[in-house]
Amino acid sequence: MLVLNAVRLNEHSVKFACSLSRLTGSSLTGLFLENIVENEKLTVKNAYDGTYITIEADRTSSEFLAKQQSIEQNILAFNRNCQENGVKPSVLRDERRPVNEVLKESRFADLMIVDADMTFKREQDTIPSFFLRKMLRSVACPVLVVPQLYEENIHEIIFAYDGTASSMFAMRQFTYLFPELSSRKLVVLNTSDREEAEIMMPLEMEEWLQAHYNVFLFEELHGKRLGILLDYLSPINNAILVIGAYGRGGVSRLLRESYADVLLNKIQMPLFIAHR
Repeated sequence: MLVLNAVRLNEHSVKFACSLSRLTGSSLTGLFLENIVENEKLTVKNAYDGTYITIEADRTSSEFLAKQQSIEQNILAFNRNCQENGVKPSVLRDERRPVNEVLKESRFADLMIVDADMTFKREQDTIPSFFLRKMLRSVACPVLVVPQLYEENIHEIIFAYDGTASSMFAMRQFTYLFPELSSRKLVVLNTSDREEAEIMMPLEMEEWLQAHYNVFLFEELHGKRLGILLDYLSPINNAILVIGAYGRGGVSRLLRESYADVLLNKIQMPLFIAHR
């Protein structure tokens, strides 16, 4: 499922989603979020039993009609891109609050693909956007975040492994969703804040990797975790990064959010995030 701002279509994201759908032989659903709520205002209504005040969008205004026309054109562009790439498309349109609708649809999706700068604000938003941060806190399926600039073809997979169940869960989810990538170069990347710390790959993980991937490497990085990770990732192209949960609660959630937020802002590669 590709999450889209219905009014501002990002065709680069559509093409990337199409390439993944073609790779896996999957259909692609475009979730067009319209956010009609932002156009709602107090309106006086006349009815047979009197006059009353309600809050709703003026569906006869020139602004509303122009927006609907733009959405129709974007849906046509989405369908055209899918057909040109040999992908079976389907479309869902939703007028209500974007985050609420995404969370509801995520219960029934295998994977959601979304832009790092996806926003419904009129002004420029941050990266990751406010919408994306709220989405990642509670989404019920794995999410693949697409940066502003990226390479469409995936030649390398990087697993960010920190010894937690969450990071292993993300690795499994990615592997089960994309078995077609088993022949790509795979790097299991582990970092330690202590210079002399020895990082061990569990024998069970090695056996699991051997069952799913042709070739894999285990890389150790020592130093300030986020800094050395950014230094390692920055020059890499045609890769996808897999990390564990964005966080569920308390201090742990806040630390993981800031960690993922920096990665989303600083590196130009798709980021696969899975909640446990």
